[in-house]
Amino acid sequence: MQNEKSQEFKLNVFVDESGQHDLEIEKEGASNLFICAAVIVDPYQMPEADAAMREISQKHFSGAEVKSSGVGSKHIRRSRILDDILKIDFGYYAIIIDKARIDRDSGLQYMPSFYKFLNRMLYQRISRSRVRMDILADEIRGKKFMDSIESYFAEYWLPDLFTVVSFSFGKSHQEPLIQLADFVAGSLSYCFDPDKRCEHSDKFRELLRAKEIGMNGWPPIRASRELEGSEVEYDIDRMISTSSINKANEFIKQFEEDPNNPDRRMQAAVLGHLLFVRQYETSVRHQFVYAEELINHLADLGFPALNKEQFRAKIIGPLRDEEIVLAGTWDGYKLAASSVDMIDYVKHVESIVIPMLKRLRKAQTTVKMATANRHDIIGSPEFGDLKSIIDAYVDNEICPTAYRVECAEE
Repeated sequence: MQNEKSQEFKLNVFVDESGQHDLEIEKEGASNLFICAAVIVDPYQMPEADAAMREISQKHFSGAEVKSSGVGSKHIRRSRILDDILKIDFGYYAIIIDKARIDRDSGLQYMPSFYKFLNRMLYQRISRSRVRMDILADEIRGKKFMDSIESYFAEYWLPDLFTVVSFSFGKSHQEPLIQLADFVAGSLSYCFDPDKRCEHSDKFRELLRAKEIGMNGWPPIRASRELEGSEVEYDIDRMISTSSINKANEFIKQFEEDPNNPDRRMQAAVLGHLLFVRQYETSVRHQFVYAEELINHLADLGFPALNKEQFRAKIIGPLRDEEIVLAGTWDGYKLAASSVDMIDYVKHVESIVIPMLKRLRKAQTTVKMATANRHDIIGSPEFGDLKSIIDAYVDNEICPTAYRVECAEE
């Protein structure tokens, strides 16, 4: 009975990657992106998930190892395999490394440093759920290298005193769920790598989205403060993008690991997700994220469950108070990083605020009429700012700014 109880708080994690660590992406065959995927399975679902992957091996690979590289650019075949994979009960978390934005002279040019850094970043994120995790990663580079990685994690990384994480390597041909991680990572490369995107990429993205717990891009986007181009004096969109993205990065860096302020950590997590979506999603529709998805994203990271009202009060409002512009529309939330985004945001605000002002003005007029102007519902000092807005709104409606001068002259 005790073992069953402890299993309720344990997750099995299987890790594999797509791409090479080499930062010299100009080399023939080198990839632009390095993608690491962690497939997460409840221990009670392990037997079914394992059996399902073995069936996929028989059906699509003649019993051989399930490997994304074995499918390559045979996109119809990949879609069929993903259709079968979606029937398995699992979730995944992924880190997408854009190697073009990493300093080639940094320590990450060396494979051991690259793998240690990447895996530590991945495991820090998935361990935020504060449950026990048994992590099994695909074998790489030989026993000596793997021993050094295991020693590194044992010595330098433990999430906290209350989180138990075990880490080891396994042979992919013996572990069907490592093969699943390989196929997820490889398929994501066809969604996000500009050199591999194709007419099927959007379909792959939609299929994989159903199993996605979360995803992060690294390094963080750094909008250039230099306005390039000699033909145009300034570029409004570039200026807006620079300000918006840099503000978001500064906020995330300051608060994502703040031990004393869980609300700030939640805000940083939401902002990080919106920044990732802004960077990697090619579909305009998917650059907007519904509140429900962001709430679920926080829950998957181990934060307390929020309803929509709490989400707006604890997350969206405080972020906007920090001068981070989130373009909230009926399609969801989006990190505003262009003039079009700002217009969308203003239109959404206008669609809410103006009707409310009109209704308030009608209520004010009705009560003043009924009381022979002896009572103004917004006449008390506590509503001074609101009354000023209503008065200005009424004046503007009677004599719009466009011809106010002419009205004054008359």
